Amino acid sequence: MERRREPRLKPQQPVVVTILDDRGQLLDAVVQDVSGRGLGLLVTQPIGAGKALKIQLENAMILGESVYCQAAGTGFYVGVELDQILDSLTSLARSLEEFSSEAPAPVTDPVRLRR
Repeated sequence: MERRREPRLKPQQPVVVTILDDRGQLLDAVVQDVSGRGLGLLVTQPIGAGKALKIQLENAMILGESVYCQAAGTGFYVGVELDQILDSLTSLARSLEEFSSEAPAPVTDPVRLRR
């Protein structure tokens, strides 16, 4: 069983970025740089500074904010400050399934609820 606290990100890793605004635009991106508090992503369209982002990779989801965006070759380089990292989502989903199948049915009888 893997015991890392954060997902393993590496340069040239493809990810999917969702801009968390009223349009919810999805963009394919490639990780360029990784640090303890941030990511550098290469995207095909500019992302303005201050945008809330959801970054999805194989078994994890990262929430962050775009800090800057600059032209880079045929695309754009976006600096992202990390906020939350959710890792091992497959394991979490399995645990939730097991929990829900083991949990007793909720009491809906109003008489029983008053006691």
